[in-house]
Amino acid sequence: MNKLWRAGDRLVAYVDDPAVIRKINRSHPYFTETSQYYEGGICVAKQYNVPDSKKRNARRLLSVNVER
Repeated sequence: MNKLWRAGDRLVAYVDDPAVIRKINRSHPYFTETSQYYEGGICVAKQYNVPDSKKRNARRLLSVNVER
């Protein structure tokens, strides 16, 4: 379950889909990783800061709207 919410002048994205994480690492250098979530020693999700100017890209990539 991916999530996207606003934190000040940036967006924060929580991503737990491995395919989306790979795509972010490969094609979206402006997504800066802020944290990783582990279960049993395996990374299950990552959190990213996203510039406000890339809101449309983030919404389409994660298939979610910004939570209010």
